[in-house]
Amino acid sequence: MTYQAERGGLAAWYSHIDAAAQLDEYRDVLDSSTRKRVRKTLDKSRARDSLQPARRVLFDRFEYVLTARKVVGVGSVGTGAWIILLRGPGGDPLFLQAKEAQPSVLAEYLDGPAFTNQGERVVTGQRLMQVAGDILLGWRSASSKL
Repeated sequence: MTYQAERGGLAAWYSHIDAAAQLDEYRDVLDSSTRKRVRKTLDKSRARDSLQPARRVLFDRFEYVLTARKVVGVGSVGTGAWIILLRGPGGDPLFLQAKEAQPSVLAEYLDGPAFTNQGERVVTGQRLMQVAGDILLGWRSASSKL
């Protein structure tokens, strides 16, 4: 990862990260009980269900490998964020970002549609604003912090 960060934008974009080779570097990022909780949460995740059916087929080809806590930007201080590594057929890596969604600061001043959770609100807003957004953008509800 450090190597990729030091490269130019296009060079990093067109390069390939060998997930198997990088795995040892990140194996101890979270303790084993946290890794087990994350794996269990992902197994039960309804985030997959929030994807369009054709995208679920793609998502189902990947298996969970590892999760690491992520440092977030100034506007997201106090919210949880994680990077999740999945591995697909042939060892292809897929990195997903999971982020806790807070209520909108405008919610108390505006009437708007009701959502089952804040993640759904964020994803619906992104899908409305972006013509071609992230194909694996979804949401889920967690009963506890990871």
